[in-house]
Amino acid sequence: TLSFRVNAMMELFEENREMVFADDPEAMREAALRFKRDDADRRRIAEAGWRKAHAGYNERLVAGFIEEALFRRPWSRDYAWPTTLW
Repeated sequence: TLSFRVNAMMELFEENREMVFADDPEAMREAALRFKRDDADRRRIAEAGWRKAHAGYNERLVAGFIEEALFRRPWSRDYAWPTTLW
């Protein structure tokens, strides 16, 4: 549910709907304390992020992407992540 912006997860998840992003440790702390007080909001965002991750980034999709990339095959689908490799 919480992530620092430096890892580019915001390219995969919608901010404040599927994940909350922080710029620094203090912002991360404040977000965690907010979620401690607001269980419903924490659960709403966590569930939305969980659903997106399991639907769009599951093991079968990732394995298929790796296979296609390794053997330089055309993409079999529109992947939810950046696919520019070379």
